[in-house]
Amino acid sequence: MAYSSEIFFLEGDSWHKLSNIFLLIEYCSLIVYLARVPPKLTGYCLALGISIIVIFQEKDSFNYKYALGPLIFNNIVFISASYLLDHPEDYNMDNIRYGGYWYAASFFMFIGTMMERIDYYFVFDDLFLACTCLSLFYSWQTYTDEVIELKEIWADAINLKTRVK
Repeated sequence: MAYSSEIFFLEGDSWHKLSNIFLLIEYCSLIVYLARVPPKLTGYCLALGISIIVIFQEKDSFNYKYALGPLIFNNIVFISASYLLDHPEDYNMDNIRYGGYWYAASFFMFIGTMMERIDYYFVFDDLFLACTCLSLFYSWQTYTDEVIELKEIWADAINLKTRVK
């Protein structure tokens, strides 16, 4: 069964651009959270980061150098906040470790996306997004005491929490 592209409203390139924008905005908000930017400055950091993301992605969403600009901005915010602001002493090392593993896996999947001969069906692109999502899942839990397991979330989502042990 063939689908008309008209029912999806956006062409393939537009979906790619939208995916990049949302992924980069998620990283921007995560960095602001991890850096423990004060609430008075959070809005400014997010607004500036989102502006940079949208402008760069509008320029060319298929050129990887335009994804580096927002990532460099995020790292500057994170490093600056690390030296200038007070931070809690407690970290959840398990979540940091799991987030790091998935981040490393997403890096290798990202490299795979650049190999057009191998990634003809965009498998590495999909794996990159999945690994990035898992990295973000654990990274958002850096300052919590407990580890939320994926099996708990899936079981809760399909109402089988009583069966998971």
